[in-house]
Amino acid sequence: MTTATIILLILVLAVTTPLVYGSVQHIVGGNAGWSTVVNYSVWSAGQNFTVNDSLVFNYDTKYSVDQVNETEYNTCNSTHPLKTYTGGNTVITLSDPRELYFICPTPGLCARGMKLAVKVDQSNITSSGTARSLIATADLKLGFLLVLVTILSFMD
Repeated sequence: MTTATIILLILVLAVTTPLVYGSVQHIVGGNAGWSTVVNYSVWSAGQNFTVNDSLVFNYDTKYSVDQVNETEYNTCNSTHPLKTYTGGNTVITLSDPRELYFICPTPGLCARGMKLAVKVDQSNITSSGTARSLIATADLKLGFLLVLVTILSFMD
């Protein structure tokens, strides 16, 4: 193969390779996890939740996580949870675009702020998704450039 043919093949690959958006694991509460020391409204405001992302709840086993409806979230009432999670580590995949609500059912903790509301968007085409797309594009082009340089260095 000639150098020109190899360069042409790499350019064709670079142009035709689709971008793959990665899902994001959101560690609820960051390093503090699911606890009484995090302001989850502030934490969630800094996140962009999209379909196929996941919420990772890390917590002491004395706590649990209840998924509830909006009314129960607003009133800190967990008498009819949609789902209950226990065990200290819970991963929830965000499979549909919708709003989700979570509270800690331990008496008094929801009222003290141990509750989380998230709005799941359909796709990564948000301001954050655009950033993801630009980063993925840059990573992809850098990868092809490195492959090209490597191939050319062995051809001489």
